[in-house]
Amino acid sequence: MMPKAARKSGPHNQDTCPLALNWMFKLVIDCGAHKNFINHGHFSDNDVARELGIYWLVDAAESDDEDDSPLTEIPPVRARRSNAARKSSFQERSLGALRNERKLFDKAFPVPELPDNLQANLANLAQLIGLDEIEKKLIGFCSLINTDTLLDDCCDQLGFIGFNRLVRVLSTLLDIPQNDLRLRLSAEGRLVQSGLIEANLRRGVRNSMSDLLGFNNKDLLFSVRHLRIPRHPATQSALIWPGIPGPSGHLFHGHPAGQSERSDAGVALLVRVGWRRQFLRPFAH
Repeated sequence: MMPKAARKSGPHNQDTCPLALNWMFKLVIDCGAHKNFINHGHFSDNDVARELGIYWLVDAAESDDEDDSPLTEIPPVRARRSNAARKSSFQERSLGALRNERKLFDKAFPVPELPDNLQANLANLAQLIGLDEIEKKLIGFCSLINTDTLLDDCCDQLGFIGFNRLVRVLSTLLDIPQNDLRLRLSAEGRLVQSGLIEANLRRGVRNSMSDLLGFNNKDLLFSVRHLRIPRHPATQSALIWPGIPGPSGHLFHGHPAGQSERSDAGVALLVRVGWRRQFLRPFAH
């Protein structure tokens, strides 16, 4: 019986969750990032290669280079056979190893999810301000790309991209139809209108993925990723205080000591981290 292949991919980094690693595999294999990531005999980012479980190919390539001595004369017959049985290139071996690692990763993590605290915060935030599933996925992705350096570095392997390619990549990563993404990320979309997410929609602009899409409010990013968002606005430990229509049609208002009241049509979010406070624009329903 053949021994089972050992999985070399992560997560190895404490900031990288299985879902982020799942996206990294998709970025390199399915979205074309391998064109910049895999070079001749090395990778453009060794840390990403280690997380994907393929850095060992660099050592193997260096060993092969040492074995291939240019001073050794190859007889004509052997040369013809050698050309017929050409050794695969470093890129071919890397792509093969990547696909194999992804198969092993998918078996180990068939349904990768967001970190527990981020998942709970998104659920509470969705309940407070009425996010749909696509909006939750987008905020979750933005949270990780802005806090997981390896995921951000892997996204950089795409090079500078425009908005159209950004939508195609997000569609592949998040399994969301492109038209639904364009609607959510448009200037008229709720996420952009409310100031939750900032998308660079200017025609012709090409930039790194994290510069095209991110959080408009860095305090909110910190709260969503690292702290606890309460399920109900009346919770005294609340970091985000909404004014949202309740079942009776009246607005809920949470006002910790020292904070002033503000009412808006729709939703007003007050984000407080430490002593800093900042209102988001109303989240209209």
